[in-house]
Order: sequence, then structure tokens, then C-alpha cells
Amino acid sequence: MIEVRAQLKNLRMSPKKVRLVADTIKGMDAATALVRLQFVQKASSPIIAKLLKSAIANAVHNNDLQEESLMVKSIIVNEAKPLHRWKPAAYGASHAYKKRGSHIHITLGLKPDAPEPQTKKAKQGEDSQDHEKQDTAKAAVASKKATTAKKTIEKKSEQEAKKPVTNNKEAKKK
Repeated sequence: MIEVRAQLKNLRMSPKKVRLVADTIKGMDAATALVRLQFVQKASSPIIAKLLKSAIANAVHNNDLQEESLMVKSIIVNEAKPLHRWKPAAYGASHAYKKRGSHIHITLGLKPDAPEPQTKKAKQGEDSQDHEKQDTAKAAVASKKATTAKKTIEKKSEQEAKKPVTNNKEAKKK
């Protein structure tokens, strides 16, 4: 089974808030998930939509998969390293708090009813047949170029043979 991943690290948004949106698209097909994210009224929804589009682009470009055959297999939201801050309090004291961040990992897989894509070896077999056709065409063009080049060389040599041979020294004396 082919899996495609995309990740976003150090998003400055609480993982609790991001998980609310992430759980809504878990298990959906990719196109439906993108539509759903457009209508979720949370700050993290456009960020997750952008990450999902990136994962789809990875699948299409790197693995030659069809966008219609993809589904959100898993979406995991982990906690990033928090930023420690403090806030002034009464009597010269300070209260510490954390600004939390998130790491998001999306894994796309093929739908259960989707056909298995061709392996790279099978594609290379098809490509090699195409390359053989191209190679024969290139060879034909190259042989035509070679014959024309030979003809031009022969013409030049004939023209040089017809010219009278003069020695540079004799030409200077005259």
C-alpha cells in the first residue's frame, strides 16, 4: 500500500485547537476533506488545508497517483516545544505561562476501492519501448546528417583539387 506524507512543524497554535479541526477530516477522501475545511470556522482550518494540498501534490508529482484515489489515512497533531513566558503579577511577583505550538503530520493512502498504480519497473518497461522508437528515429536522422556531411566534404576536396597549387614562397617572389 502506498502512503504519502506531509508535515508541518512548529505551528504557533495550541495542539488542542488544531486537533478539533484535524479530527473532522480523518478518514475522508482528499477532495471531500478540502471542501470540508473551507467551511470549518476555525483558525487552523486554512493551515491544515494548505498542508493537505501539499500532501496531494506530493502524491501526484512523486508517485504518479490520481487525486481522486487518495484519502486521509491519518492526521496526527503533536505538541511542539512550548515557549516559556512570564506575566507581571501583584507585589513584584511574576506568573509563568507557556505559548504552545504544534507539529502536524498528514498521511494519505489509496482508497480501498482504488486500483493499484503501476510500479516504476512496469513504467520503465513502457518507457524503454518508447525510447527504442525514439532511438531508431534519432539514428535515421543522424545517418542522414552523416551522409550530407560526407557529401559536403567530398565537394570541398574536389574544389581544392581543381585549384592550381601555388607555393607561398613563389607567390611572394612575384
